[in-house]
Amino acid sequence: MSHPKDSIPRFGEIVGKSAAMKTVFSSIEKVASVDYPVLIVGETGTGKDLVAREIHNRSPRSKKPFIPINMSAIPSELVASVLFGHEKGSFTGASESHAGYFQEGKNGTLFLDEISTMDDNVQSALLRVLETKKYRKIGSNKEFKTDSRILAATNQATKILVKSKLFRVDLLHRLQVVQINVPPLRRRKQDIALLVQYFLQVIKQNYDRIAMTISKDALNYLKQYSWPGNVRELRNTIFHAAVLSEGNEIHTKHLPEQILLEIENLN
Repeated sequence: MSHPKDSIPRFGEIVGKSAAMKTVFSSIEKVASVDYPVLIVGETGTGKDLVAREIHNRSPRSKKPFIPINMSAIPSELVASVLFGHEKGSFTGASESHAGYFQEGKNGTLFLDEISTMDDNVQSALLRVLETKKYRKIGSNKEFKTDSRILAATNQATKILVKSKLFRVDLLHRLQVVQINVPPLRRRKQDIALLVQYFLQVIKQNYDRIAMTISKDALNYLKQYSWPGNVRELRNTIFHAAVLSEGNEIHTKHLPEQILLEIENLN
């Protein structure tokens, strides 16, 4: 999907001009040029992946691979193989050798999303990589060097990660050399109108729709809503409303029921 090039305030591909987002943009600029690990913390749907990509794009590694890895989407028994690779015959089903992401992302950036889902064995292996810049494929005694930069993200507050005792404190400290907190949409409501304008332009550009607008009442509903799903939910809401609209303007009647009910209860 292509992104419109326009005058909407943005930082790379991140739309926003609120004070909360300007703090994020400033942090990205500061950490992009240094090779420290970065931990990106924010609720689901806030755009942690965009922050990670922007760090990479502004770094000296920008011409090298950027590999996003959703840790929660990989079966636990395959995580180590996916990250570090394996040798032929190292486990049932390993019919050939496999290069993991650390090898594929050589000299680039690995973005490990939802790190809280990693089991203790993978956490230990990742800690060793961060400490020594070396790793081993499954089924091999040979050590491989890596120069990949690690960016990580979680939708849980770091205090919760530590309190749960499901995540190693020493690994958290290694990943948390720099931490960037991505605000939820309810704390950057100044950006809602900009995001709506952006998503409407995306729809026009990618789906051959006429230019669409949104009524003042509908926009006010969006500004009052609590957005538990954050920017991702807003995007889906605009796409949903655009499909239901009969003409070229979105009205309150086109908004999802959960938004209408919440605002009606508020008023």
